[in-house]
Amino acid sequence: MRFLFKLRPSPNPEAIVYLRIKIDGDTVDLSTGVRVPRVDWDQARQKINGRSVQVHDDNVEPEGIKAHINRLFLLNQDLGARELADLYQEKKPNQYFLGDLVDLFEKDCRAAYQNWETLRTHLTRINNIRQFIQDRKLQKLKAEQINLGMADDFVNWMKVKGRDHQYIVRHTQSLKSITVASVRHQILDVALHPKVLILIDKYGGVENLPKISNGTYNKALKQIQYTAGIEVKLTTKIGRKTFTDIMLNEMHISEEAVAAMLGYSSTRMLKYYGQADNRRIAHEVNATKWDKLKQ
Repeated sequence: MRFLFKLRPSPNPEAIVYLRIKIDGDTVDLSTGVRVPRVDWDQARQKINGRSVQVHDDNVEPEGIKAHINRLFLLNQDLGARELADLYQEKKPNQYFLGDLVDLFEKDCRAAYQNWETLRTHLTRINNIRQFIQDRKLQKLKAEQINLGMADDFVNWMKVKGRDHQYIVRHTQSLKSITVASVRHQILDVALHPKVLILIDKYGGVENLPKISNGTYNKALKQIQYTAGIEVKLTTKIGRKTFTDIMLNEMHISEEAVAAMLGYSSTRMLKYYGQADNRRIAHEVNATKWDKLKQ
């Protein structure tokens, strides 16, 4: 599926921003309802030029529509562009609940894991999370209402059931993976610190934040290396490799979560920075044995 924001040709000084949806040759234009002076539209950036509050709001609205249609497509991948546009106009705004997020995460796991033992381990944790949701009557908890308090309640629920610390930790990792997957599917927004929000507002958007080239960044790392007396050559790639190794093999974080933390939408690029070794394998074997004993 491909998206493109565009203005329709017209002699009028103002125009409505349309979202073009293309799926396998099927194309449809959908009005975003945002009206913009033609001189202010930047087709290359797919945005309205300017830094006013109104311009910011007008730029956010089309992106929100695109994100919502993308979510609908992930849940209805057999639809064409016209059917998807009709579904959006008929069902907006769509509401996601905690139970929907768990269902979507299970779907991702079934698609990602070919090894039955690995998949079975994830399904066991998912079923336990579903049991918690049922006990607490959280099936209809709105996705945007999920917070750390719910995670704390889940930990306490597991403790009451007599689960040990490591067993609970693995389940909380799965609970976190559910929210990470929801962010990746553009159902939830990433929570930002107030100071980060101030910086984003200062520069007029994330895309306008100052960027440091890898060359400049690596030069700073070399200065740190020399000052600290570190023998290993510090580079951006070394940092990503170290981070990946710690996450995968020492903290036993899922590949999907590590890939998301590295900024990737899939695990395909993860192999360039690290992979599971004997530490991870030993942990998975022990975890599987323990899960069987607990059952």
